Amino acid sequence: MIQKPTYEELIQQIRDLEKENKTILKALRELEDSEEIHRITLENISDAVLITEDHGGIIYVCPNTNKIFGLSQSEVYCLGTIHRLLNGPVCDISELRKKDEITNIEWSVRDSSGHERFLLINVKLVRIKSGTMLYVMRDITDRKRVEDELEKNRIIL
Repeated sequence: MIQKPTYEELIQQIRDLEKENKTILKALRELEDSEEIHRITLENISDAVLITEDHGGIIYVCPNTNKIFGLSQSEVYCLGTIHRLLNGPVCDISELRKKDEITNIEWSVRDSSGHERFLLINVKLVRIKSGTMLYVMRDITDRKRVEDELEKNRIIL
């Protein structure tokens, strides 16, 4: 026959559960704070960040893609692959697998208005849910135009 817990044992079980609940709530608040920091960071950086699967299928798009591409987050998702967004593959996948990361890839694309944009792209192998590749793209259009002007001036001199 199962013996019923005493009143003191029940009180102790309640205290233990309250302590465990406080620990869980604290961890939940810390997780929510961390998520908020990451979300705010991704929303406010000027770089575009995307995560794809092995074949380029888009898994995650940061919310600020309109700054570089003139496309909303949902429009980028609708493209389906990073290759459609960037008009081709930016690096050799076998080379990426050997190195784990390829940095400072200069690439040009046309934004939704038809203007040419120059990007500096870093691609890194990752394991984030079903995503395997992290793309970080910085708009270097202004820098590239200044470099081109400097080169033209140097040739003239």
